[in-house]
Amino acid sequence: MCKTTDETSVPVYERIKRYILAHIHDGRWRTGAMIPSENELAETFGVSRMTVNRAVKELAIEGVLERKQGAGTFVIQKQFSQTFVTVHSIAEDIERMGKRYHAKQIFGGAQAYNTLPAEAQKLFTPQQTPYRVDVVHFGDDVPLQYERRWVDLNLVPKFAEQDFNIVSTSNYLIAQTPLVRGLYTIEALACPDDIASCLAMPAGAPALCLRRHTYSGELVVTLVQMWHNGANFSFTGTLE
Repeated sequence: MCKTTDETSVPVYERIKRYILAHIHDGRWRTGAMIPSENELAETFGVSRMTVNRAVKELAIEGVLERKQGAGTFVIQKQFSQTFVTVHSIAEDIERMGKRYHAKQIFGGAQAYNTLPAEAQKLFTPQQTPYRVDVVHFGDDVPLQYERRWVDLNLVPKFAEQDFNIVSTSNYLIAQTPLVRGLYTIEALACPDDIASCLAMPAGAPALCLRRHTYSGELVVTLVQMWHNGANFSFTGTLE
């Protein structure tokens, strides 16, 4: 069973931050929307305006909110700064190759923190609710990418309701979640047997693996592993 946050152990200012982020993630407060005033939030939570100010100030520093003197506080979405490699969606990459794209979701389910792989346990906290989805991406019916992704349902609660045979995981998250920062790595690794089978590769054959984790505020929203058969897929980028 997935663990949930014990709100009584969380500082009030942190609960206010989570309240604001939840309203952003579920679409009630979209990019450009003005959030309630600090006085209104103080009344909602029964706390001092100083406590609310700390929460709002931290979210502004993290790039989630923008405070405009005399106008209010607004939701913003800070864009990534990618220096060398621009990572496109897999659908765009495959269509750019001139191939017909489609996806097949092969797994979707909540995953308890203590069953996560070590990499995911380092990024998520025990209070988060990770949901795993596995999707195979095809070009002209040839499997080109195996996507294994974990998303915190506390932050994006409707993620589990989507049909990822049709909906792009990355596009959905971009539309729903204020992204503050992220980190990705690309390396050649021995492909796990179950993934190799889906990519029509020999077990243990080398594969290109792109791993990326993305933050909203101080919390990781998603971790994704994207495995590619190096025989029929490559990454390209530009130097600027």
